[in-house]
Amino acid sequence: MDKENEMVYVKLNEIEEKIDTLIRMTKAPTQQPLTQPLPPKQTWPAICSMCGVQCQVPFKPSPGSQIKCRQCYAQSQQAGY
Repeated sequence: MDKENEMVYVKLNEIEEKIDTLIRMTKAPTQQPLTQPLPPKQTWPAICSMCGVQCQVPFKPSPGSQIKCRQCYAQSQQAGY
């Protein structure tokens, strides 16, 4: 993956995180004001086993596990595997 695509991918992740935060804010329990966001999810660094890009995952990867970035995961879901 070239530098330009990697920068686009990083920016896409930032936008997706902001969208996730806004969605969580609108789905907050009624006892909490909507202006108080939920704490951010913990993520761990990983390398996509399909394309080799560095990504963040919401779980601690096991050594040797097959990790996919968002884009490769979506592609594999569309392909049915």
